[in-house]
Amino acid sequence: MLLEGYTVIYGGSFNPPHMGHYLVCSWLLEALKASTVCLVPVYEHNFGKKLESFEHRMKMCNIMISPFGNKVLLDDIEKDLPKPNTTYDLLQAYRKAYEIRKKKSNDVFAIVIGSEILEELDKWHRWQELPDLARIVVVERSGFSKGIPPVPVVEYPMLLPSTSSSEVRHRLAEGKSIDGLVPYKVAEYIEKHRLYRGK
Repeated sequence: MLLEGYTVIYGGSFNPPHMGHYLVCSWLLEALKASTVCLVPVYEHNFGKKLESFEHRMKMCNIMISPFGNKVLLDDIEKDLPKPNTTYDLLQAYRKAYEIRKKKSNDVFAIVIGSEILEELDKWHRWQELPDLARIVVVERSGFSKGIPPVPVVEYPMLLPSTSSSEVRHRLAEGKSIDGLVPYKVAEYIEKHRLYRGK
């Protein structure tokens, strides 16, 4: 299944954004023919996980997606949604916004999730209703186990790299190089602002 005509919502902490995130954007556009990808950084973590400031993460995401032009858009919608925010609330907000602009609201959205969280999907708020709001596109990552989805999802025979934000943060905290793990301009931003350094 291709995603032509779909607005694909790609949410995450992006703490920091890395080459895996960049490749997912490219995959959605070039392999699946998505019309638009909306990159949506979370404002705060639902489980209290400490994140770099929303402003820094937004700026790093903007740097990462700059080569894609207007095909990948950065959205700060999470900042204004009730806390704690859920995927269900996010999708409802997108559908409402499209209806206000008098765009078609049926079958125009897809949302990206990693295969490693499939087993946790049935713990999400109103998870049974998610397929009614958007196609659920699964990104399978090398090195991560794959759960059995509790709802219909769209999967593809494609493995993406196992790079993770936690790996990047760990290397930075230890003073190690992150060359090749993040876009070089993101690495420059991290260095300039001394982000994710150990105490």
